[in-house]
Amino acid sequence: MRRSLAMEKRGLKREEIEGWLLANGGEKSGEYRIEGPGWRVVFLEGRTELLGPMHFPVVKLRIEAEEDLFENFLRRFRMHFLRGGA
Repeated sequence: MRRSLAMEKRGLKREEIEGWLLANGGEKSGEYRIEGPGWRVVFLEGRTELLGPMHFPVVKLRIEAEEDLFENFLRRFRMHFLRGGA
């Protein structure tokens, strides 16, 4: 059984996320999907939001993984892209 979670990442470019996924065993499977052993990430939307004169990338994605891999994969993903405010 697979579990999935949709999320929105702000301040990250799609290329940054793709790079981490590919470095962690993933392979491109079409234009919007990267698949690895027991997991898949689908890019749903990418856009830029404005805050005054600043532009921030926003990426919506869905993470899918086998039940026994899901929590560990999600934890590693979140920890890698954790950002602190200033």
